[in-house]
Amino acid sequence: MEPLGVELTRGNSIVSPNDPLRKIDVTDLYQLLVNPPSELESAINQLRTILSINPKKYQELKRMLPYVTCGMFNPPYRRTANFTSIGCMIVDLDHLSQHGVNAEELKARLKVDPRVLLCFCSPSADGLKLLFKLSQKIYDAARYSMAYKMFITQFANQHGVAHLVDRVTSDVTRATFISIDANAYFNPNAEAVPLHTLINFDSPSSINTAQKQIQEFEFSLPPENTAPKEKNILPSDILQKIKESLNPNIKTKAEKIIYVPQELEPAVEKVKSRMQELGISVKQIENIHYGKKFVFELDGRFAQLNLFYGKQGYKVVVTPVRNADAELAEVSRLILCEIFM
Repeated sequence: MEPLGVELTRGNSIVSPNDPLRKIDVTDLYQLLVNPPSELESAINQLRTILSINPKKYQELKRMLPYVTCGMFNPPYRRTANFTSIGCMIVDLDHLSQHGVNAEELKARLKVDPRVLLCFCSPSADGLKLLFKLSQKIYDAARYSMAYKMFITQFANQHGVAHLVDRVTSDVTRATFISIDANAYFNPNAEAVPLHTLINFDSPSSINTAQKQIQEFEFSLPPENTAPKEKNILPSDILQKIKESLNPNIKTKAEKIIYVPQELEPAVEKVKSRMQELGISVKQIENIHYGKKFVFELDGRFAQLNLFYGKQGYKVVVTPVRNADAELAEVSRLILCEIFM
């Protein structure tokens, strides 16, 4: 099969900090999917068996698979500081079975989109990966992140897959584990995604409009999709870089100094340990004045609580946020009270 000219980079060990990347064409990835080497096929089949028995172990062992990224890096190591350009993007649709969605049926529905260049099942067989090429390369990591978020907002709304799309995949270093899929869909004549239809980076108003659309999309999602998210869909440093590229003389606000009592540092490990014992995920920990903010998740539900420390000792406060689960919040409050009261 002739190379298509859509480049990715491939690595072999994501757990290695100095895993060298090498360039491959999208046709190489397609061949790996439909005609995998025996060791890759065996590894993924074993992983799928393990997933049905021990999902946590599956997540651990999955990291041993080879992977690809859409970004180009120089030196060829998967670090933002080494990023040079990116000409395609991969969209993840996850946890299909939880939503009663059949992977092959969804693949058949999505492949009619003329922009889908490649579509294949994830290593778990419970998700889909869709690859799209951009009309032009992007050379700035912050701009790519925003363009990616705009694209998945539009794509998810167009195809009704907002409840399935994974929005954590917007950074240029994001890796996608190589899978096997004899029925992978490949369209060498796929249309490129026109960058100008996503956002005009020369227009501050276009950037603001894009940010608003991303926020509206985020808050329209069910609780299980919003658990680890906050109001700002794009990290402040990404927005700051974009603004500075538009106006080099922009003044940056001094970073706010937050006082956190030293007694709270060991408290964090106690919370993480106890929650892990009970099967509750700690999705986020953030410093706040005189305290720590925790976001907990269980079975797609989430709750946000603050733990403070002062003259009268520890204090636990449930934070009312949109789409938070009241029952999980109360259970989390009781657990924290059990630890510290």
